[in-house]
Amino acid sequence: MLFTVVSVEAQKRQIVENPFYESTNTSILEITRIETSKKETVVSATLWYRHNYWVRLATTMLLKGKETGKEYKMLRVEGI
Repeated sequence: MLFTVVSVEAQKRQIVENPFYESTNTSILEITRIETSKKETVVSATLWYRHNYWVRLATTMLLKGKETGKEYKMLRVEGI
């Protein structure tokens, strides 16, 4: 699953594998990689759920910068 977030602050391509995150409100989603470039931020994640169950991601889902507090809205999801 991929989340794409526009980031105008990223100056060069950076990749963080298995990033640390301070909090989450779910146990079925694990962020495995974050890639940033000048145009976008791509978040890769693993999603666990029971067979024949459904999954819905909230349209209010976002990333929030720890130091700046700036919020980055999710633009699209691929691979669910």
